[in-house]
Amino acid sequence: MFRQALSAAGIRHEFTQPGKPWQNGRIERFFLTLKQKLNAIVPEDRQALNGLLSEFAFWYNEVRPHQHLHGLTPAEAWRGIDPYRSAPKAVMQFEGWDGFLRGFYMRR
Repeated sequence: MFRQALSAAGIRHEFTQPGKPWQNGRIERFFLTLKQKLNAIVPEDRQALNGLLSEFAFWYNEVRPHQHLHGLTPAEAWRGIDPYRSAPKAVMQFEGWDGFLRGFYMRR
C-alpha cells in the first residue's frame, strides 16, 4: 500500500545506508531545524506537543523559503507554483512558538 501511494503521487522511494546521515541531507536538515526550535520551547503535555509540531510543519512547508529550493517553500515547489510570476490572493504575517517561527504566508 505504501509503494502504491508513492507511485500514485509520483514519488520515488530512496534508501540510504545505515549510519550515514549525510546521504539523506534533506531530512537531516529538517530534523536540525526542528531540534533547534524545540530546544527553545517546552510543551506542557502530549497535546501541546502535537499542536507545536503541526504549527512547525505548516511553517516549515508553507512559510519558510528554502535555499535548496531557490527561495521557494516546499509547498510551492511541490505544487509547481512560481511566486514570482503570479501574485498571491493574500499575504499574511505568520508568527508561531512565541515568536520563534516567523515569516509570511502567501495564500494561493
